[in-house]
Amino acid sequence: MGHRNLPFVLCLALFAGTVHAQDTLYRKTSAPYQFWTAKLPLLNLLDPNAPNLQLAMERRFDKHNSVQLLGGISTDFSTTKPKPHDYSFVNGFRLKAEYRRYFHVRRKVAFFLAGDVFYTSYRHYTDDSFISKTTNLGYTDNYYVRKKMAGADLKWGFQFHAGKHLLFETFAGLGFKHKTVTETGRTSPFDEHVPPPSPVDINLSSETNALGSYTTVSLPINFVICYNFR
Repeated sequence: MGHRNLPFVLCLALFAGTVHAQDTLYRKTSAPYQFWTAKLPLLNLLDPNAPNLQLAMERRFDKHNSVQLLGGISTDFSTTKPKPHDYSFVNGFRLKAEYRRYFHVRRKVAFFLAGDVFYTSYRHYTDDSFISKTTNLGYTDNYYVRKKMAGADLKWGFQFHAGKHLLFETFAGLGFKHKTVTETGRTSPFDEHVPPPSPVDINLSSETNALGSYTTVSLPINFVICYNFR
């Protein structure tokens, strides 16, 4: 081989090595993160008003970016008696779309920031105390509370890999939701609710079932079991 061809051969070898290194780096950093993950949020099953079963699918595009779609049904475990003829165990639905950005990605653990938008609609059978406008006496009535909620959240969390396919994740966040709350099925819809015993008392049921159309705080928190299909 002539000395005049030596620089050309060295350049060709360097270029081939660079291409091979880039291809190896791509296969190591990008391809392993392009997969689907099925998810089951567990804390939604404990919702005191309307326990709900939700399933999500996350599509991971690369090491840092993914989108997620979630859908679910709400259930009514009401023990209020007697139940009306139109009572239904499945009482609503929930939809959510999310963008997620991963960072500090390691073999076992990854942290993430996520933003989502959601819509929820359900009704649950309940009872409460009222004051009759005609007799001024108190009584208890059974009826439906219907809720429609739309909003957005910003969440922070981390994901833990427990094996090749099994993952766990947890998150907490802050957001807002616009609620529209109505009542149906009451005997006397214009009678007033019995107020709490004292202004300083906190009545969580009254707070969450407050009638009207208004915006309030959303505090998402959950623990999720996941299975990826890579």
